[in-house]
Amino acid sequence: GMNGFQIGGESKAFYKIDKETGEVVDMIHNCPGVGNYYYAYTIYGDGMLYVSAPSAVMAFDLDTFSLAWTASVGGGMYSAVQFVNGCVLANGRVLNAATGELIRDLEGDYNYSNGAVVGGKYFCIPSYEGTMYSFDTTTWKPVSSCSFKTNGSALQPGAVYHKGRLYWGDAMVRHIYSVKIDNTSGAIDKNSLIVTDTDFTTTCTPVAYGDRVYLAGQGAGGGSVNVYDAETLELIYQAVGASQKIQSTPILYADKDSGTAYVYVQEYGGSAIYLLTDDGKQTSGKLEKLVTPTISAYAFEQLACDKDGALYCSNDSGNLFKFQTTTVKKPKLETDLSTERVI
Repeated sequence: GMNGFQIGGESKAFYKIDKETGEVVDMIHNCPGVGNYYYAYTIYGDGMLYVSAPSAVMAFDLDTFSLAWTASVGGGMYSAVQFVNGCVLANGRVLNAATGELIRDLEGDYNYSNGAVVGGKYFCIPSYEGTMYSFDTTTWKPVSSCSFKTNGSALQPGAVYHKGRLYWGDAMVRHIYSVKIDNTSGAIDKNSLIVTDTDFTTTCTPVAYGDRVYLAGQGAGGGSVNVYDAETLELIYQAVGASQKIQSTPILYADKDSGTAYVYVQEYGGSAIYLLTDDGKQTSGKLEKLVTPTISAYAFEQLACDKDGALYCSNDSGNLFKFQTTTVKKPKLETDLSTERVI
């Protein structure tokens, strides 16, 4: 996953925070390559944390909470970072996760993109010049590709794999794409490419569950989530309700018993969190505002969640927020009511 946390500011520090109390347990000052204002993406892999800084990736050892290495990846302030098969990928560069040593530069041009892993062996990512690539995660050489329409935007949203297909959007062309891929060979079926006009701009990676694909973005009335048929890419409905655009990839929680998908997004301007509840059959829906951080500010970072279901977000106020449902404790009976008549 790709989760954004506050790093930088005047102290240019990386924080370790107790998730129960919010207390700052430790911090690393003067992180190299960190500016006073930018958005960082933080991921975990094999006991390390990897953070994208402008034009660089930093690796932190969790046991000692210290900087292990820094590697240049070029590009700008929005480089996504991913951990795949013992490697760290950012801005089209493949780095050894343990050492930061450059393994290979991927074909294509990248900045904001993150990719999908297919069949455990193939890394698929759209480049902003308009090519979807499938790379072997051992050699990091391309095994297949297909072209799609783009305007060469420096921001190219990432891809998700679902039921034999890849799905991705475009920042400026206002399209969502889907193409078949063989999860055994990594071969992309160029003739299966489907394109649908989204009628909104997006920098978000789609999420998918069941027979539906969800893409967040910015429409004429503000932030919205489009719900598509996963097979045909036909628009089922558009869920509106956010007053500001949405620029962070949604978090999707699926209730497998009921088939219901819960899609969480954060708006950019006020940084409020919204929820779309979709039962997989409905043909309309609306974004429900769940909460607004006590200090509102611009928010471009990704939402994050933990195994207990708590949501974390940050914004340009320099604060990290945690939200969770209120815990209702089971009442303790102090009187034996077993012989009493209850009406």
